Amino acid sequence: MPAFPVRSHISIDSTNEEARRLAADGDFGPLWICSGEQTGGRGRLGRNWVSKPGNVYSTLLIRIDAALTVVPQIGFVCALAVYDAIHSCLPSESAYIRLKWPNDCLVNGRKLAGILAEKVRDDPSCFAVGCGINVEHSPNEVRYPTAALFDFGSKVSTDQVFERYATAMERWFLMWDRGRNFECVKAEWVSRSLGIGETITVTQDRRVQQGRFTGLAEDGAMLLDDGSSIVRIYSGDVQFPSLEVLRKFTV
Repeated sequence: MPAFPVRSHISIDSTNEEARRLAADGDFGPLWICSGEQTGGRGRLGRNWVSKPGNVYSTLLIRIDAALTVVPQIGFVCALAVYDAIHSCLPSESAYIRLKWPNDCLVNGRKLAGILAEKVRDDPSCFAVGCGINVEHSPNEVRYPTAALFDFGSKVSTDQVFERYATAMERWFLMWDRGRNFECVKAEWVSRSLGIGETITVTQDRRVQQGRFTGLAEDGAMLLDDGSSIVRIYSGDVQFPSLEVLRKFTV
């Protein structure tokens, strides 16, 4: 069971927006905010996150007393928690789980979960760590292949999925220790990641870069070897050639 308090809603515009409202009123957590559905869910880069009933929609509102350069590492902490929760819910060893930089969890090459961590007030230490996990269904009208736990034979309820995720998140958060133990978190993330050593394409606005994904920097940036130097990537859409192969030969 989660150690932090849980506040549940039947329907809400966005769990991250609720965290923002609570923070504006002086509540900085730690607190879990959950909802059966979201009417205005958001993903990375402001994209719509389809949030119909039957999946997990949650946000951890928490104060992170750490240097600003360290705070973005929380995305990797959350990704490991999502990985652990999904792994515990899948009955088949044939389901191949990978973490895709910067904040997606894929099963057999299909997106099953996403993360959105953002500052929720002027205080730079107050954060909302949002996470959506597809349990019963996944959206169809999106720009990438998706899947849900039920597609792989899982019968775990949304409440059970959330409990496993929240418990794992709290455990990894303590392990991370506000950045003091990021080397351990980074090593665990890399061991579960997609495409290390692969030549990839990164799109940032209209700029396109290609190079070999060599790992993560000490601050969590993607390290891209473009043949002449090691470039640090902090944001962007990443294309992995191996994903198409994985999707082709798995269901």
